Amino acid sequence: MCNGQDFQPITAHIVTTLRPEIGKVMYNDHKQVSVADLPGLIEGAHENKGMGHKFLKHVERTKQLMFVVDICGFQLASNTPVRSAFETVLLLTKELELYKEELLGKPAILVINKMDLPEAQGCLRELEAHLENQEESSNLFPEYVIPKSLMRFTHIIPVSATTGLGLPLLKSLIRQSLEEQDIIETESQRNERLLKLRREIPTSSVPSWGFPQLTLDHTYRFRHGSP
Repeated sequence: MCNGQDFQPITAHIVTTLRPEIGKVMYNDHKQVSVADLPGLIEGAHENKGMGHKFLKHVERTKQLMFVVDICGFQLASNTPVRSAFETVLLLTKELELYKEELLGKPAILVINKMDLPEAQGCLRELEAHLENQEESSNLFPEYVIPKSLMRFTHIIPVSATTGLGLPLLKSLIRQSLEEQDIIETESQRNERLLKLRREIPTSSVPSWGFPQLTLDHTYRFRHGSP
């Protein structure tokens, strides 16, 4: 949600755009989810290359991450290698990990874009196979690409920004994922409060029926027994 000037982006949309864009996803019941399309994350961002730390500091403020990768691969520049969709996922994860490993603990959605391309279905099957066996598949790539911890996505959604394929489902799952996270956080907070209350209860208030108690004159007596 966006509360006036006190804006806190909820979802970090990790792509390679040049300027940040902030918008809202609107729902029929008037619920709103703020989405930040942040500056591009490139290889070496953790070393402040490109938008670097300026980008990654925004990611720290988000409740949820959303990776958007091109199904048929991506090339940052003509003098850089073409990265497959799975390799792009590895690189994005690696950059987040190198900057701040705790970021990988955030819930994340994987959006697979450009599904309208002719070769998209074949590339999708290949990507799904890699995602199902991330540990094994990651070994096919150079060591500097492989993160120590692999990202586990709450949802994986194929879409086409051109045709609109999958966008209604993506919109629904963004909200669903955030609401599920809120439930988990609420339950965790409740359990923490209960634990704190238990710690604060004085031991003298705990019943000790049938157990010996030491009196001031250092003699023992038994509850419900003879004095």
